[in-house]
Amino acid sequence: MAGNDTNGMETIEIPKEVLAKLESFQQKGESISQVIERLVEQVQDGKSSIIHWRPECKLLLLGPTMAGKTSIRKVFFENGDPQDVLDGQPTQHSTERFVYDWLDVMIEVVEVPGHEIDPSTFPESELFAKVDDIVYVLDISSWEQDKGAVAKDMTEIAAALESLQSSACVTLLLHKRDLIDEKDRRATANAIRQHVQPIFQGGSSLLEIGATSIHPEHVLDTLRFLRRILGRHSVFLRKALIPLAQK
Repeated sequence: MAGNDTNGMETIEIPKEVLAKLESFQQKGESISQVIERLVEQVQDGKSSIIHWRPECKLLLLGPTMAGKTSIRKVFFENGDPQDVLDGQPTQHSTERFVYDWLDVMIEVVEVPGHEIDPSTFPESELFAKVDDIVYVLDISSWEQDKGAVAKDMTEIAAALESLQSSACVTLLLHKRDLIDEKDRRATANAIRQHVQPIFQGGSSLLEIGATSIHPEHVLDTLRFLRRILGRHSVFLRKALIPLAQK
């Protein structure tokens, strides 16, 4: 619906879904009309296109070899069948980048295989440049043999983010929860929390910890957990979940 403002300029009513999209592009101090002007100028100057008019997120996927990084990515972002993924062969590859159109967000996933992780290079690594989320995948059943390396990785991750003054969210996935019984899982999860949480205390980055699995019995809980972590980048998802949380 069109109208006129107090200066006699023609105005239009913006649909709610379009307004939500525009709000996701707002920079500090910008009005909605300024957002529209900026985006139009970018397209006219050839610096952008309509497909890029959406929030972008960079996610770094780390963890020891055989922890389940590729499986999680395929199930969550590519809608892979959990059983097919479980039955598949382990992958051996170099660092790879994938771009996914997820809800209203373009997510770049950088998956780093365990054999290429060198925590001593983290502070200078371009992997951490402009990173929004770091998901570290740990096979919970291998904690005792991997805890030294994991603690070192997490310490260097915290140091790298601090040196970059980054407020990226760090998520530790205690993966393959189906491989140990519930009593042992709870005890192991508590031990991991006590070991890892102090590393991030006092820093600018958040630390989330969750037990996950792509086994059919647990996959829905895993998808919900990941959706909650990444949902902070999605205007649409936040607007959908806030009313539910208030009920």
